[in-house]
Amino acid sequence: MLIDWIEFGQVSAERDENLSHYFFENGVLEKVINDRHQFLILGRKGAGKTAVFKHFEDNSARYVGVRDMVVSLSLQNYSWDVHNLLSSDGKATSLAFIQSWRFVIYLMAFKALIDSGVKSKKVKQVENLLTRIYTSPAPTLTEAIGQKLFQLSKIKLPSGGLELEGHDLDSLSIQGGEIAFSDVEKDPSLRNSLNNSIERLTGILEDVLLSETSSMRRVFVSFDRIDEAWDTSSFESSQRIISGLIGASEAISSRFKGALRPIVFLREDIFETLDVNDKNKLRADCGQLLAWSKDGLARMLLERVNFFCNTERKGWF
Repeated sequence: MLIDWIEFGQVSAERDENLSHYFFENGVLEKVINDRHQFLILGRKGAGKTAVFKHFEDNSARYVGVRDMVVSLSLQNYSWDVHNLLSSDGKATSLAFIQSWRFVIYLMAFKALIDSGVKSKKVKQVENLLTRIYTSPAPTLTEAIGQKLFQLSKIKLPSGGLELEGHDLDSLSIQGGEIAFSDVEKDPSLRNSLNNSIERLTGILEDVLLSETSSMRRVFVSFDRIDEAWDTSSFESSQRIISGLIGASEAISSRFKGALRPIVFLREDIFETLDVNDKNKLRADCGQLLAWSKDGLARMLLERVNFFCNTERKGWF
């Protein structure tokens, strides 16, 4: 009987081991990737955003070029509080957290360059710089916003412009003593120093990424589980953090002309509450809505039936 062998997968995309075999992508992902101005994939809760995110992670070669790089960041169990330390006081809601998100995106994009074997002079210099800070030239997301990040509050970065050739990395110094999150949170001077160092390091990363990416070698940095930051008990803070990611993604997409491409998977209802400039224009120009038609749902079901049918050697479809 049909019901003896047919399955429809796990409810949660993260737990569905067969997702890449039978996932049907309804065109939203391709539209976003092919338009350098777009970076938002919106959908209601349960629409399948995480499934699309995982499909892109597992099958990126179907959508991007052989020299392109894809970084997939699921923000489940992410340390959101770090962004509060790096917020820019006195700025508008939509601008307060842009710097911290630019830092995260640039650091993960640089890691992709390292992992892909890019070895130019500038890349090697930034590798040395990051190794002095993190003890690794390509820290993971957890490491990037972890304990070592707070050491930047007592670090003296090389001075001067963004031309890395003139930097004397041997003069880079970190003053003694381990710095904790609570230390920076309570001490305005440490917090200010941390923000200055992050701003400086962000500029250095931007400089090398601009020189190493192009229309022929792009980096895609996709974000899922953004709603993990959505806390009704701290509504304003959650709004500011998510608005910052949207603002940073928009600025980076424009600055890099598509060579560095953030892609943000976000609940539609959360997007509607955000305090961002020209929200309707942003949605129209930079976003795609993940929604399913009757034909699309039928195709999705058929893909799954066909997969399990072939697995059972039925060969009916």
